[in-house]
Amino acid sequence: MDTKSTSVDEKDREYEEMVKDCRRIKIAKTIAIIITVVMVSISLISFKDIRVNSGIFDERSLYGSKFLGSEINSFTEKILEVMELYKTEDYIKEIKNLTQEEIQWKKEIIRKKIQEEYDNERSKLHEKYTNNWDEEKVNKEEEAIYKSIEEKYNYSDEELKKLIVEEKLVNYNRYIKTLDSYANLRYIAYDKANDIWLTNYKPGKDAIAELKKNSGYFSEYHISSGVENKNIFINGELIKDKEVNEYGNYREGYGATVVVKHSYNENGNSYTNEERFRVKGDLDIYVAVPSKLVAGDSIYNTYEKFLQANSIVDTEIGILVASLFGVVIMIFVLKKFRYKPCYSNRIVEKLKNMPLEFKLLGILMGWISYHMFFTHNWSNEYRYTININNIMVVTLILIAYYLIIKALLQNYKENTLLKDSYGVKLYNHLCIAMEKGTLGRKLVLVIGVYVAICTSVSLILMVIVGAVGAVIALGFDIVATAIVIYKLVKEFAYLNKITNGAKLISEGKINDDISEEGKGALRDLAHSINNMKQGLRKSIENENKSEKMKTELISNVSHDLKTPLTSIINYVDLLKRMGIEPEEARAYVEVLDRKSQRLKILIEDLFEASKAASGAMQLNFEKIELNALIKQTLGEAENRIKEANLDFKTNIPSEKIYINADGRKIWRVFENLISNAIKYSLKSTRVYVDVKSENGKVYITMKNISAYELNFDASEITERFKRGEESRNTEGSGLGLAIAKSIIELHDGALEIGIDGDLFKVTVEFNIYE
Repeated sequence: MDTKSTSVDEKDREYEEMVKDCRRIKIAKTIAIIITVVMVSISLISFKDIRVNSGIFDERSLYGSKFLGSEINSFTEKILEVMELYKTEDYIKEIKNLTQEEIQWKKEIIRKKIQEEYDNERSKLHEKYTNNWDEEKVNKEEEAIYKSIEEKYNYSDEELKKLIVEEKLVNYNRYIKTLDSYANLRYIAYDKANDIWLTNYKPGKDAIAELKKNSGYFSEYHISSGVENKNIFINGELIKDKEVNEYGNYREGYGATVVVKHSYNENGNSYTNEERFRVKGDLDIYVAVPSKLVAGDSIYNTYEKFLQANSIVDTEIGILVASLFGVVIMIFVLKKFRYKPCYSNRIVEKLKNMPLEFKLLGILMGWISYHMFFTHNWSNEYRYTININNIMVVTLILIAYYLIIKALLQNYKENTLLKDSYGVKLYNHLCIAMEKGTLGRKLVLVIGVYVAICTSVSLILMVIVGAVGAVIALGFDIVATAIVIYKLVKEFAYLNKITNGAKLISEGKINDDISEEGKGALRDLAHSINNMKQGLRKSIENENKSEKMKTELISNVSHDLKTPLTSIINYVDLLKRMGIEPEEARAYVEVLDRKSQRLKILIEDLFEASKAASGAMQLNFEKIELNALIKQTLGEAENRIKEANLDFKTNIPSEKIYINADGRKIWRVFENLISNAIKYSLKSTRVYVDVKSENGKVYITMKNISAYELNFDASEITERFKRGEESRNTEGSGLGLAIAKSIIELHDGALEIGIDGDLFKVTVEFNIYE
């Protein structure tokens, strides 16, 4: 028993040791992974620092804008100001060297000082009389104050010039003191026009050559008649334009203009005035920095900063190499451990099932976190960012990006990248809304999506890229606007196409269908209009068929009635000739004769209406003088006009008006219109006949007062068998106006009926024949 017990205990202890070993291995693997990621973060940070500060690697960068460049430029500008405005003490003291511009400038300064002092004193005066205001007294005191201040600054011309000279001497000495304070800046300046040398080295051309030979930096600056020319040499090598941007701002131009700030004290007050001068003289300026610098000025201090920055660069290069070497070693260690990222796989599986927007949001949050928590330290113009905070930030972001990118790659391989994507769902909903929505809803959606996309993209670009992002965003907005405008113009063009198609339908043009393009409400509208057009087309075809059958029926009936009616008329005529008795029988024969003649006219009208409606009426076109035809028609109806006790008032122009028409048919039209006026006009009234020509057309208008109530629509009176007098006490078939309208339309004319109470108006239109 004891032996078995001892064996079990040993196995338990072995198992426990194995578990502990596994835990130690897992901990070691985890530590190795963390160290690897930290090493990668350090490598990235140090590499970025080295890249950003790459300009310091070259020795010439000492003279760039980060270090000595701006101070050298400022030094050169001071030399230029001295040579242009002051030159030497002796030159300044010569009153004749003062320019008119300097005198006018000083006068303007004095004027401003007078106005400033006057305004101050005037304000004090107004405060004094605030509670006891006396306009007259205040005005007098204001005049006295201004006069006293003006007398205070009332310099004679000589005094003014002397004052200017004194101020220029003060400024000159201040500039010379500043220029001479630099132990490591040498200059030689030469005014060719006045043969004046200014230098803190030695004058002369030999001195210039010597200075250039012993200098690490040497610049030549020449101005002649306002035109500048500049050359820069570093260690004896001329700096080319292409190299300027690489190593620093060596050619920062001063222009041919000098901006000078004059400072002076007066009555305990300090004044500073700015003056801008155009360089007019011929100047040569040479500025040099020696190859070996000495302590004692700001140039040397900046040089020490440059050396310190270079030492930091060397340190960061060492850190980069060491961290990369560490990464390689840790990768080797992880391979030896046969590391399998089980924990990360679980996280990746969870990320895979999330919508795409969450992963993109994670990437964006990493970018935002980097810019929020990543700190920048500057040391002697060198950006130094390696610190614990930045290493932690970059490490966490790298881990997050690794997991997100791995999940995205697996989604891509499994073709599930857009699965459950909110953007895809939104896009599908928008597509459905665009297809099935109304034009107004589509317009709102397009504008809403356009504004949302442009705003979000512009903000993201400006935040990420800055000023360049604003330019890119502007370009994106222009392209997006062009696309939206194109889409809207296309939609409205299609809407206009549908509108024009509907308009053609309203005009009776129903042969061509509207094209059904794309999807959505407009396509449905076009489809509906096409269906309506097909139904209308069928309806018109049926109506035309019915009209044709009606015309054929009328024609056949008229033809069939014509033969027996001719026999009746002939037999009635025979009866009239026989002189039958009694008298009552003759009266019956007269009735038969009158009614048969009326029936004959009705049948002829039916036959004529049938031919006119079917277009089978034969027309003999000729040039007709319209006014004469109207007068002839009125003359033939003169007896009937008198019997009806009507007064026809005509307004027919004297000049001849011609139309191209069938004279007999047009005569029938006018005869019908005049007959209607005679039959239906109120007794003892006037009938107006007007003829006028306008824009190549002639209009014949007849107006009369009706004896009967006009209780019908004007458009109905031109229909066949429609009579204006429904009691049918007057003769007529109801075909006259229908025939007249058909005849006029066959002549490319128009007939319009107008009714206003009891006023009946008919207008006939023809084209004038030239």
